[in-house]
Amino acid sequence: MLLLIIVLLPFQTLETKASSLGQEVIFKDNNLKIQVQDKLGFEKIAREDMLEIEKIVVSNVNDLSGLEYAKNLSILEISNSEVNLFFINDLNNLENLKLKDSIFKLIDISQAISLRNLNIENCQITDLFSLNSLVNLEKLSLKNNYIHSLMPILNLSNLEVLDLEGNFLTDLYDILALNMNGSFSTTESSINISNNFLNSTTGSVTDYNIKLFENKGIKVKCGNQNVKQNISEVVIKEDDQFLTVSMSEYIHAKASQSHIFENKNQPELVYIKSEDDFYKYQDYKDFKSNLKYVYKTVGVLNKREKEVYIDCQPYDFN
Repeated sequence: MLLLIIVLLPFQTLETKASSLGQEVIFKDNNLKIQVQDKLGFEKIAREDMLEIEKIVVSNVNDLSGLEYAKNLSILEISNSEVNLFFINDLNNLENLKLKDSIFKLIDISQAISLRNLNIENCQITDLFSLNSLVNLEKLSLKNNYIHSLMPILNLSNLEVLDLEGNFLTDLYDILALNMNGSFSTTESSINISNNFLNSTTGSVTDYNIKLFENKGIKVKCGNQNVKQNISEVVIKEDDQFLTVSMSEYIHAKASQSHIFENKNQPELVYIKSEDDFYKYQDYKDFKSNLKYVYKTVGVLNKREKEVYIDCQPYDFN
């Protein structure tokens, strides 16, 4: 009998803790409820209990209602979720926010001025305007999104680490402007621009700019780039009309998921022009579906053995 009391006593204490402290938190998402219960270690959770949480990692949730009571939260990580971040701006202690493989409205975090470290990875972000008020940011990671311009955040003068791997940059002018405004001023400063659409060949403007950064002690990771430098133009054929745009214009239109064309019809044929050849492709008439373009070869105007690119990626005819 004594053994039974020893086993049950902790369970009874945890079970009644919420009711003894105050109003119970109602979680609309059961996955979130389970993850908070695991974090705190008991079943019923009062609003006062949420004050104990300083860090939490959640995934596969659709509603974050209940987390707004975690006023002492300093680190929040969310993945594989589609959520409303309505409460973020009221978390005055939140310094680290990581969002990965998730869908949300960027404007929801526009006033989270306590943030120092923001990581948004693979979240289909196209525009950074909502981040220009986060003036205390020191580390910003935007890996694998659709960013082609940093113009909206040139005022963020405290940035020391910037990760833009896997985006749609075609030049480094915005990053240079950030540096001129005060960013990247410490010995720990670093920039990652791998896997963009930069011409980083020796002697290029990008190569020169990278050396400027390195001469200032800023670590730069360039890595592989998605565009080969012999590609100069993209030619779109729509009905009987052709439209020629630069590779930069084409990439920017893709990054913003918008039409290049004045009318709403989709292009039937796409030509990618290199220095001395045209290659001809037919697309699947889905020009702006989240940049997930699939091209099918219908002919090669010049059949000499050369590298052929479909949507800036090498294509193997074998």
